[in-house]
Amino acid sequence: MNDKFYLESLLTECKALCNLLFAATTESSNPEVHQKFQTGLNVCLEWQNAIFKHMEQMGYYQQQNVEQQVINEEKANVKPLELDYSTPCR
Repeated sequence: MNDKFYLESLLTECKALCNLLFAATTESSNPEVHQKFQTGLNVCLEWQNAIFKHMEQMGYYQQQNVEQQVINEEKANVKPLELDYSTPCR
């Protein structure tokens, strides 16, 4: 296996941890616990960004410019959701 595989795996796990910490932060009612989870989430987000930036520097993620015409075509394909908000959820 190569560096790209390991870094992708690490990034995936870090994203999963961020999701867990986000849920824990938003669900915690105790202010002290909330603060601890929030601090952990911020640290995890910093790790995620650092991993991504490292992968970007290694050439694993390359940004490409897209012509405005292609963007407009994609936007034309997006259909709005038709939701009925008048009926309460059960």
